[in-house]
Amino acid sequence: MNPENLKHLLSIKKMGIKDSYYIYFLFRDTEIVYIGYSKNIDFAITKHYKNDNMKFDSHAEIEIKDKEIDELLDRVALNILVYNPIYNSEIPSSCKYFKSLDQIKKKFRKNKTELNKHVKENNLKYVGVINGISYFDIREFYTFNYIKNY
Repeated sequence: MNPENLKHLLSIKKMGIKDSYYIYFLFRDTEIVYIGYSKNIDFAITKHYKNDNMKFDSHAEIEIKDKEIDELLDRVALNILVYNPIYNSEIPSSCKYFKSLDQIKKKFRKNKTELNKHVKENNLKYVGVINGISYFDIREFYTFNYIKNY
């Protein structure tokens, strides 16, 4: 191991940063009021605690193993869409969840009328709504014959 790598590892250990990521939940009573993710869970919780605008009385975290890192943002996004915490104003950028049909239209370069027709014919539902913005699960649109070839 070269000296620079060793210095970096020692600084990580000194700061208390672990190799894992965490999804964390802030609670007020039993209600989830915020969902986030961090590699340095202690710092993240302390930062939120010092924020006078964010009121919470307990927290919980889930450690994400290395093999699950690719799914981290999707898991955070889905939890925010399911629980709709009051302090989350949007979901993190995710490869599975899109804010609107306009985003889906841009991704697949397709006509919005066709997308609306697909939503109606297949009775597709929003995954969730955050601050009045509806989110779709992009996987629902891969059922389109012309999108399958994308």
